[in-house]
Amino acid sequence: MRKLSGLFLMLVGTGLVQAIPVTWYLNGVTFNDSGRAVGSFVFDAATNAYSNINIFTTPGNGVTATSSGAGGNYTVQSPAVAATATQNAFVTGTPPIVAVTRGFELTLAAAMTDAGGTIAFSPNLPEGFCAVTACNAVQTGFRVTTGGSIVANSATGPQTWYLKNMTFDDTGIAMGSFVYDAVANTYSNVDIWVTGGSTFAATRHYTVSSTLAVVGAGELAVVVANPAQAGDRALFIGTNGAKTNAAGTLLIGGGGTIAEVTCAAVNCTTFGGPLRQLTNGLITTVRPNGYAKILSDVVDGSFGGSLFQTTIIATNLSDQQVAFNLDTFQDNGAGFNVPGIGGNSVQTIAPRGVIFLSSTGGTNTGVQGWARARGAENVALTAIFTQKSANAGGDVQNVVSSEPVGTGTFSMAFDNTNGAVGGFALTNPDANQAMKVLAVGYDTAGNIILNDSSITLNPLSHTAFNFQNQAGYNVLVNKKGLLRIFAIPVSATVTAPLLGLDGLMIKFLPNSSTATIQAVHE
Repeated sequence: MRKLSGLFLMLVGTGLVQAIPVTWYLNGVTFNDSGRAVGSFVFDAATNAYSNINIFTTPGNGVTATSSGAGGNYTVQSPAVAATATQNAFVTGTPPIVAVTRGFELTLAAAMTDAGGTIAFSPNLPEGFCAVTACNAVQTGFRVTTGGSIVANSATGPQTWYLKNMTFDDTGIAMGSFVYDAVANTYSNVDIWVTGGSTFAATRHYTVSSTLAVVGAGELAVVVANPAQAGDRALFIGTNGAKTNAAGTLLIGGGGTIAEVTCAAVNCTTFGGPLRQLTNGLITTVRPNGYAKILSDVVDGSFGGSLFQTTIIATNLSDQQVAFNLDTFQDNGAGFNVPGIGGNSVQTIAPRGVIFLSSTGGTNTGVQGWARARGAENVALTAIFTQKSANAGGDVQNVVSSEPVGTGTFSMAFDNTNGAVGGFALTNPDANQAMKVLAVGYDTAGNIILNDSSITLNPLSHTAFNFQNQAGYNVLVNKKGLLRIFAIPVSATVTAPLLGLDGLMIKFLPNSSTATIQAVHE
């Protein structure tokens, strides 16, 4: 019987006036049976409190049944011990039940702080079923960790700010995000879209901060390219306070300019001519819930003798006009134009309105990829897939809802019996890092029949296949059960946050009718 240390992870105060909770992601955590631990948790240095614990452990090699080696979902701290800066223990539920609840110990090589960074795991940390009701020990047959780390962005480093509810006096909308570093007083990763209105009819995508315009902690000035020329447009967003390298929310206004203007000189040092004022809105470091949504498959044209069409439906859930950025990517991660839908664009929806974006569904050579919507926190997004003249009844359609980003594990049921064929699409929405796809398949009795990690998706890349045509996954042919997908970062040096994977499944019946299986994000 292996003893848990009784020590728990805790963030150590850094002397800052305000401690900000930091999200830590498990990276490369492995067990001696080749199983993995993935997921994340939040720790608040000011209160030594854990929250949002969501850690999964995966089956090891050779595991064929639900057992201590098959993994668990850890969502709470063990009630038997107290957290420290370098150690913790998690359980799969409370109160712990002997031989039912699992325990998992973490020990770190250094204490966590609000500075984030990368901290190595200590080896030989046990995972297994609780041996006693306190779950401060695990039963024999446990497995131990062999390596890995946790990673986090600094709570006091450069912050990503999101535009929210930002509107102009001519009905135009501004949406997007940027990064600001208060120490260097620099802006980066500018990705701001403005829609047309009565003053400026054309949509504009701002991607860089102006080099010479008055900018600082209380005002942002963005242009399409530097140096801005006379006659170009520029967007100024002044706020009612200074941005810092700490979490926060600021309203537009204050002493800075809050308008989109026409530059009167090079670098927009002066401006005149048409302009429009920002009348509402704020910026926040809190990523809006549902800000980014993923459609894991977009298909159009001829495949295997059949014609396919995709219709994207976007519904405005609010009583205000909204806009969102829609971009599409092909399998290799490069952007591309979907016939009839286009590529990178901004879509505007009237209050409580809905828009339909349909691909052509023509006889052109088939194209396939995926779509991403950003600034979509007030938008419901679905896709309808149509197979033209699929059977004697005519067209066959099925529908799938969008998926969130940032979840490292999802699952879906499959049924490939009675001649049914399963089609599977996978997306890596992360622009910075490749993800290995760890797939674990279970039959209806919970026995493990698939444990495969042969697929790697590069940044923003996508793949789609039928199970019978994909090595490893072909063991699911003629079977039914549950498929679970875990996102494993490929690089030893990863960038937080980890955006995980997204996917969907389509079931093709012998009569060519279809059904979409929605992913369940765990």
